[in-house]
Amino acid sequence: MSQKQLTNRQRFDIESFIAQHGDELELGWQYHDGWSDNAVSKHCGATKKTVANIRYRTFGNLANHASRSTGKMTDILQRLEVLEARLSALGDTTETTHQTWIDEPSKNGLITGERACL
Repeated sequence: MSQKQLTNRQRFDIESFIAQHGDELELGWQYHDGWSDNAVSKHCGATKKTVANIRYRTFGNLANHASRSTGKMTDILQRLEVLEARLSALGDTTETTHQTWIDEPSKNGLITGERACL
């Protein structure tokens, strides 16, 4: 692939190779161990910049991109993990047999009878 511009077939081959050697995650594209834009470029005979551009346009940012591993994004992700753990623990301790605020006879959540304060 020494020419300056890739053919559609060459671009497709690189996209297919990238797809075989990684996974799409919530936060972006994650290569399998041992693979990177650089490794793909060497295997396919294209420049790293070309492969990075194809990967970005087809699959998005890398999941471990620097903008996702420092600063506010890291803080937000860590806080999200803590909240998910708390919600999971709360879900484990909550049983459907617990009394709720819904009034049993009417099932509408309104307080009835002598308990009502009107």
